[in-house]
Amino acid sequence: MGVYSKDEDIFNAVLFPNPAGNFFYVSCESNDNSVELVILDMAGRIVLNKKINNNEIINIGTLNAGIYIINIKSKNRVYTKKLVVN
Repeated sequence: MGVYSKDEDIFNAVLFPNPAGNFFYVSCESNDNSVELVILDMAGRIVLNKKINNNEIINIGTLNAGIYIINIKSKNRVYTKKLVVN
């Protein structure tokens, strides 16, 4: 599995709003139909793991306020972003 780099930006991923409240919107462009979204807390525990479409609203109303790591994974790429939850 590769790591996201600006030279291989197959996702063109956008997450907003950030900071987020009860939800955030994710938009990504991937040729792979099996895109997976993983949210990790700062201890590295998976708090959400789901298959997503290229454009989707993610409900995070059950998450505590804090900083989380978002991984968007396709077959051979990973896009990583920090998300702040209010």
